[in-house]
Amino acid sequence: MSRPAKSHQDSRPGPDLGYLQVVDRRWIIPVAAGLLAVENVAVLTGLLFDHSAPVGVIAALFLKFPLCIAVLRMRVAAVAVLILWESLTMGVALVNTSLSPAGQVALFCSAMVGSSLLALSLPLYAPERPGLG
Repeated sequence: MSRPAKSHQDSRPGPDLGYLQVVDRRWIIPVAAGLLAVENVAVLTGLLFDHSAPVGVIAALFLKFPLCIAVLRMRVAAVAVLILWESLTMGVALVNTSLSPAGQVALFCSAMVGSSLLALSLPLYAPERPGLG
């Protein structure tokens, strides 16, 4: 008996599942640092024009800029601090009634995206092991 001819669909190669594809995530670090710096500028601008924020809050917000630079220099401690900072920012955005609803949503979303980008960049901070690669 002869075998039936393979159709065109049967002859296509299947996906190669023998390896995991490495995703290039180097672009995430400058994007995350830039987004967090722009978010900080927006918050500082709003607070400075409002004239009601305590000086300590404004001074604390100015400390975020060196953290953004440290992220660009691949400092894992800065990433950890900024993830915590953005988590607290999300909480503040949810409970702060002095912000307009649009301001609350914008602050929450920018903090969420910033912390997500930082979390996605964490594999880049893993130490290189000899013999791999």
